[in-house]
Amino acid sequence: MPVAAKFSEEFYGKFGHAATGELVEYLNTIDDTYRAELRSLNDSSWARFDAKLEQRASQLEALIDTAKALGCAPSSKSGFPSSRRGWQPSSATPIPE
Repeated sequence: MPVAAKFSEEFYGKFGHAATGELVEYLNTIDDTYRAELRSLNDSSWARFDAKLEQRASQLEALIDTAKALGCAPSSKSGFPSSRRGWQPSSATPIPE
């Protein structure tokens, strides 16, 4: 996306149209370079975030599966604890550490 630079008449008078045009082209090149670097950095950050989110979702699924296997999972139909204190494991099931 080119820079829409509009310089004053004094600037054009002092440096001329050719030099001003070169300056605008140079600024556009710098802008394109920084935009590309920012886009690359943003893409890599998004990829790291997505990988961490996927890892945490897998860990949560494994924890839920373990809780279900031990009989500690919530028993309500909605999947949420019915009491304000949260779910309590059954008394006969030991909790692994």
